[in-house]
Amino acid sequence: MTQRFSGLDFLRAVSMIYIVGFWHLLEYTNAAPWFYHKASLQLVVLAMSIFVAMSGYLMGARTNTEAPAWVRKFIVTRFARLYVPFVGALILFKATKLASFEVVLNGALMTAMFVPPAPPTLWFVDMLLIFYMVGGLLLFHGQRPMTFIMIASSTLALVFLGATVWHVVDGRMLIYLPAFIWGIALARWPVIFNKTPTLAVAGALVAITALLPESTSGHADWYCVFGWLGSHLAIQLTRKESTLYTSSWVQYISHASFFMYLLHRPMLKVLTSLYKPDLGLLQLAYLYLVCLPVIFITARLTQTAYDQFALPRIMRLKWLQASP
Repeated sequence: MTQRFSGLDFLRAVSMIYIVGFWHLLEYTNAAPWFYHKASLQLVVLAMSIFVAMSGYLMGARTNTEAPAWVRKFIVTRFARLYVPFVGALILFKATKLASFEVVLNGALMTAMFVPPAPPTLWFVDMLLIFYMVGGLLLFHGQRPMTFIMIASSTLALVFLGATVWHVVDGRMLIYLPAFIWGIALARWPVIFNKTPTLAVAGALVAITALLPESTSGHADWYCVFGWLGSHLAIQLTRKESTLYTSSWVQYISHASFFMYLLHRPMLKVLTSLYKPDLGLLQLAYLYLVCLPVIFITARLTQTAYDQFALPRIMRLKWLQASP
């Protein structure tokens, strides 16, 4: 059985710092008009691809395909950990006027990836919950590599057609689903992907796709290849243990990363409505010295409280029980 390694915590922390502490945070100041460009958008795709690839990897590593009950238990546990806080975040988005009731309902019903509009920012969690169901199908029926490849290829083909031909699937699923499936495959058959030539080829392809022109068709184009292979490189290159990966700041941010993602938009809206300096440099100082630490601390406290008090009670519900 493939085991979790500390490099995953490092990847989660760095990805979250980039998304929350750069990509989204700089939307709340006029001091950094330069932040939105092709390279920064590619890094967003990479950060989110790493997240979904890690989710797939952990799903493949922690479940035993010879015992389907383990797959069910993993999915139930994931949903208990993610869905209830997700709905809570949707309510916060509605309360802070970041989303309408229709958008919140769409998100809560997990139909947002098929029936727009999708909730801003939280669409990613909605998509990830759907990916876990896809992962369950792969792990239940794809115990052999060829069967896994057939199911994965069929699923990707359906998503591609749904996004590009039938227009019934959010195109962002096409960007990130390959990374999720690849993460499961890495956990199941790591020996296939550990060869140095594989990493070299993946690195070359990432560099090539990063230099290609941006999409003009409205679909994923090269972003899916860039995110998929980029996340592969990131996971493989951090598998060797390092003291950096186990440092206190990495563990702190990694543990709080999910609630940080859920809460940062409503918190930024509230905090910037309470105070926002006119001078750009003072805006940056306020965002980085006040807002970001408050978000980190709040996310850590709420994540810890949920894990210690709410989650155990949810998991004791009889209809959630799934013994391996």
